[in-house]
Amino acid sequence: MKVLAITLWVLLFFILTNTKFVVCVGICRENEQQALETLKKQVDDPSNILSSWVVGKDCCEWEGVVCNNLTRHVIVLSIYFDWFESRYLRINNLEWLTSLSSLENLEMESVDLSKANNWPQVINMLPSLVDLRLFNCSLHHIAPLLDHHNFSSLKFLDLSENRNLNSSCSQMGFLPPQSCFS
Repeated sequence: MKVLAITLWVLLFFILTNTKFVVCVGICRENEQQALETLKKQVDDPSNILSSWVVGKDCCEWEGVVCNNLTRHVIVLSIYFDWFESRYLRINNLEWLTSLSSLENLEMESVDLSKANNWPQVINMLPSLVDLRLFNCSLHHIAPLLDHHNFSSLKFLDLSENRNLNSSCSQMGFLPPQSCFS
C-alpha cells in the first residue's frame, strides 16, 4: 500500500512539473478596449509608437498596457516617445481615459498634450489612480483648474519638464514639492 501511495505521489509530481496549465481569463474589458482603440484612431502618431496596438487584438497584450490578471481591467498605461525618432506623439483629447476606471498608473513621457486642456478634469474622474507621471508633455497652466478637484487617491505625481506649466506644487496644495517635480 505504501509503494502504491508513493508511486501515485511521484506520478502526480511528474505530471504537475511537466504540464503547463493554461487558465483562460478572457480578454481586455470591452469598454476599455474601445477606449484605447479610440485613442489609437484619433492620435497623431507620426513615429508609429502605438504600432503594437492592433485593433481587434486583446489590448492586454499591447505594449504599454497592463491588465489585472483576474479582472482584466487596464491598470497601467505607459506611453513613451521614442527618442531616436524626431516626431512626438500628439494626443489632443483625453476623454477616452474616463473609460479606464480601474487605472492605477498612468505614465506618459514626451507625449504632446498641449491641446488636451481638460486633462485635470479627466484625471479627476479616475478613482483608482495612484501614480501619475506626465513628464515633458507640454502641459499648460493648471492652478485655477485644480481649485475644485480632488486628487486624494494620488500617491505620486510627476509633472516635471513641462516648460509651459505655470504652476508649482505648493499652489496645488496636495503633495510635497518633491513628489510633483522630481
